[in-house]
Amino acid sequence: MKRNSKSPLANSLLWKISGKNLTHASYLYGTMHMMCAADFEIKNKVKTALEKCEELVMEFDFTNEDEIAILEEMNSGTIRITDHLNAKEKKEFEKIITGNFDFSVDYADTMPPMVLINIMLLKAIDCDDIKLFETELIAIARQKNIKLGGVESATEQMEIAAKVFDSKEILRQLKSADDFKDMFKEMAYSYKREELEKIGSYINDERFLNQDSKETIVMERNRNWIKRMPAFMKGRSVFFAVGAGHLTGSEGVIHLLRKKGYAVNPVFDRKLK
Repeated sequence: MKRNSKSPLANSLLWKISGKNLTHASYLYGTMHMMCAADFEIKNKVKTALEKCEELVMEFDFTNEDEIAILEEMNSGTIRITDHLNAKEKKEFEKIITGNFDFSVDYADTMPPMVLINIMLLKAIDCDDIKLFETELIAIARQKNIKLGGVESATEQMEIAAKVFDSKEILRQLKSADDFKDMFKEMAYSYKREELEKIGSYINDERFLNQDSKETIVMERNRNWIKRMPAFMKGRSVFFAVGAGHLTGSEGVIHLLRKKGYAVNPVFDRKLK
């Protein structure tokens, strides 16, 4: 049955990829990246699917020492965030940093943009014990001797971040910190219920990502990943773990895979017991 890209997706974070020229089924899993430990869970169906696969492929393989070295080198610049802010914006930046973080304005000013954004997100989650989905998946993969990989490189990630998070966008994100707190609570609730469409709707919220940023950080990356995924899946089973927001919509990974001729179907616990 042909599916319309506008039809709502089933409530599942785990999807089975089959058909076309695949000799083995692969899996696509939507993560939330970070979550309070009290809300965190990797369901049995996810563990079972991962253990069936030969490789765990994330957005970026942060276990690769060469890739990490590239990130550290690219993050070692001395460009200041406030160099591209006007006097009013500089005062806003200083007020936010002073009122919300335990480090100096001068230190924040020289941070790599994504580091500062990630610190803000960690603070917005608002709990002491935070779990990372990728870290937990990696632990399972290592225990089962499953290969690790990434669908994009460290260089690509940094180039994307540089396009999206200029000084003014960083300030805008910092000013939205309270909105992020509310969003994380709502998203954690939807995530536990596997309400994929609702999770995807946050990508379209202008408070967090404008249309230009969405094109660069979501849709453009989705299209690049789709070009690379067939090579990963050739002759073997692969478990792809990417942010859940990348799965939905007409430019989401699920629809783009279907458009290429693959069958992509939701997986429920009973199907993998």
